[in-house]
Formats: sequence, C-alpha cells, structure tokens
Amino acid sequence: MFVYKWPSDKENETGIVSQHSDCHVKGGGISSYAANPPAAGQSLVACLDQALEDVPKARHGITPLYLGATAGMRLLK
Repeated sequence: MFVYKWPSDKENETGIVSQHSDCHVKGGGISSYAANPPAAGQSLVACLDQALEDVPKARHGITPLYLGATAGMRLLK
C-alpha cells in the first residue's frame, strides 16, 4: 500500500505528488487466497489501519482508495 500526498499549490501548472508512506501486506499473493477469499481482505487490515493514521481524519471521507491486483487475481472466481 502506498499513501501519496500533494499540496494544492502547483509548480509550472503541475501538481507535485510525493509518497508519504508505504506498507507491505503480509501473506502470500492474492491467488494464495483462492480457497479462502475473505482472508485476502483480512490480510489488508494492518495496512488499512496504518492508512487511517497517515491520512488526516478530516479527509477520510474524501480520500480515494484504489485496490489493484496482478495477474493472480484472474485465478480467483
């Protein structure tokens, strides 16, 4: 998981984005949860908790969250 931040100020008409923090999900890849899909979501809890700390509480409801996956996701039904 990566948390990015950017100020409202722009430089040369372009926003400046920087990485604020990251978190490595524990466990195997997404395809390793084929027999127990709910466990895939559970594996994200520690990183999501970190994101709750990293993102100011006033911005929780308006901060976008994107979940991406690699080719292993195609192996799941």
